Amino acid sequence: MKNLLYKEYMLAVHPLFFLFILMGAMMLIPDYCYYVAFIYSVLVVINNIFTSGKANKDIEYTTLLPIKKSDAVKARFLSVCVYELANILSAGIFAVVSHLVYGSGLNQAGIDINPAFFGFVFVMFGGFNFIYLTEFYKTGHKILKPILFAGGFFMLFIGVAETLAQYIQSPVSAYLDSSTPEGMLMQIPVLIAGIVLFVLLNLWGFKVSAKRFERLDL
Repeated sequence: MKNLLYKEYMLAVHPLFFLFILMGAMMLIPDYCYYVAFIYSVLVVINNIFTSGKANKDIEYTTLLPIKKSDAVKARFLSVCVYELANILSAGIFAVVSHLVYGSGLNQAGIDINPAFFGFVFVMFGGFNFIYLTEFYKTGHKILKPILFAGGFFMLFIGVAETLAQYIQSPVSAYLDSSTPEGMLMQIPVLIAGIVLFVLLNLWGFKVSAKRFERLDL
């Protein structure tokens, strides 16, 4: 698996893609929809990994290696997840800087930077991975349908999450859209739930994708 991951990062993931990890610096923008920092990761980076792989016949090359098809799928899932986790880590670091610079304030354009926000980000990435990769491994080469379905989910999720936290005033929004120390402490269960869902969705997505890929006659 280590060699397969090495192959992913040397041949499938363009080095310039790692610059998008620094989009986490958008956490420093006052009064902003901070989910935008992660849109680039899915619509630009992850989709381009598969698009360039299709152009370079990555699937055909990988299946010629003396490995199981499921291992090829696992390597792709792991490489995508590692990239996303690096993206979240970067955003988390800049989020801490944001709180140190601006303090706990009200974000007029969206949810505050808090544990609930990052919990939602984990769910977004997990849902995107499940939809995109399971749809891609139905054929091993079609890109349009996976990005339409997964990208649509991503944008819809942002709309629903922002509406719950920001645009419909209720006890739920008061709970989610808080950046006070007490409020953020109470949001930790949302963060934990998001992490758990991220793991479960990726494990489920891997199993579904591996089964579909095994059935393909390339």
